[in-house]
Amino acid sequence: MLAFLVVLDGQPAGETWGIDLFIREERWLGRGLAVPLICAFLTHLRERRPALGRGLIDPEVRNERARHVYRKAGFSVLGRVEGEGRGLEIMGLEV
Repeated sequence: MLAFLVVLDGQPAGETWGIDLFIREERWLGRGLAVPLICAFLTHLRERRPALGRGLIDPEVRNERARHVYRKAGFSVLGRVEGEGRGLEIMGLEV
């Protein structure tokens, strides 16, 4: 987990946290757990970090399943980057 303080025009505009979600065991995939997990985590984080303004996540472009889940959780596409032989989609959610 990474946290950033965003500053606009010299004034703090809220924290931005980088989120990474990894479900290792395939038996847990496809059960509808990811969206409630993400929402619960962000709710928990907001309660403890009132300055939280945005969450960011960067799934691989080729990982349509993850990108679909993040869209369902409310994230929107901010852009794409290429690096180390793979494309990443940068997605953000204002909280």
